[in-house]
Amino acid sequence: MISLNFNKNQNKDYDKLLKFLTLVLVVLATFLGGYIWNKRIADTQQASILENSLTTRFNGDITEKTASQLRLIKLTSEDSLFPILSENGKNVLYYVPSSGELRSVSVDGSNSPQVISNTPTSANHVSWSGDRKKLFITVGKNSTFLNLETGASKKFSTGLISPALSPFEDKLAYLSFDEDENKGNIRVSDSQISSYKNLMQTRVSDWTINWLGSTELYLTKRSGQDRRTHDVFILNTETAGLQNVLGIKKDLEFKWSKGGNKVLYSYYNIYDEVNNLYYQNMNQRIETKIDFETTASKCAWGIDDKTIYCAKTGQFGGDTFYKINIETGESENIYTPSVDIDVEGLMLTPTEDYLIFKNLNNNRLYSLEI
Repeated sequence: MISLNFNKNQNKDYDKLLKFLTLVLVVLATFLGGYIWNKRIADTQQASILENSLTTRFNGDITEKTASQLRLIKLTSEDSLFPILSENGKNVLYYVPSSGELRSVSVDGSNSPQVISNTPTSANHVSWSGDRKKLFITVGKNSTFLNLETGASKKFSTGLISPALSPFEDKLAYLSFDEDENKGNIRVSDSQISSYKNLMQTRVSDWTINWLGSTELYLTKRSGQDRRTHDVFILNTETAGLQNVLGIKKDLEFKWSKGGNKVLYSYYNIYDEVNNLYYQNMNQRIETKIDFETTASKCAWGIDDKTIYCAKTGQFGGDTFYKINIETGESENIYTPSVDIDVEGLMLTPTEDYLIFKNLNNNRLYSLEI
């Protein structure tokens, strides 16, 4: 009897031990399963983070801004004429015709326009020196030389036409014309005309003069009854040699590359009845058509002399901005503004990060961060 009870108690103890061991195994299995699952998730997340980090690291420097990342900035709130980049390219200098003020504003719009000088109102021509410390300002037929650094000024007679300060040194090119005798000379001199050199006699008084290089000028004159036809010439200031560059073109507009070895231009094609873009390498003198309908005033040369940035009127009006490779003809739409813009005088900063232009719809200056 005692032996039987002992066996029953022994069986009960065995059952308890078995249940305990089973419970331990279940808990252990659950723990191990959770550990393995969490480790897999952690490893996957770590690999994903590492992959993204490497992608960002190696792709970040070469990723270009998308059109949605470009930023259009209104720089001025008044009529703004004759804009030009400062010597370092960080500011835009411009003229306010109503007040005669010369102002400066940063290309990124980070500061308000600052007045740098007060000049005569209603000017029809402004020419700056390369260091932006000197300028000629013309009102009607009267021109005035200003030295912004010293405050000196000097007025000239009505016979001084299209004064152009050299961007390279202290030189001035201009047309001296006697209306009574109907003849004149294109000359070069120092900026204050203490002495001069005659380069070319002429009976035409409406030459537009600009500097191409340190020893070359490019001259433009209108012709034809409608005054829409242009001739362009290069005049050597040392030899006085003259050469026709582009021939007679209707509605001709042009821009030289920074080195002066290429010219981008547009004119009205009587066969297509549109304004098309063309370019020439001045060493080869072969006209190459760019399959893009716009005017040269709406374009700017890139630093590499093969890229141009241009604005073109869109299907529903307003200009859209493009980047074009003139060698391959490939074009890329880089920005479509949400406001109505008619671009004139497109400029590119030396660091190629901003496009500057005047909007003809309101005569205000804008910059486009690219």
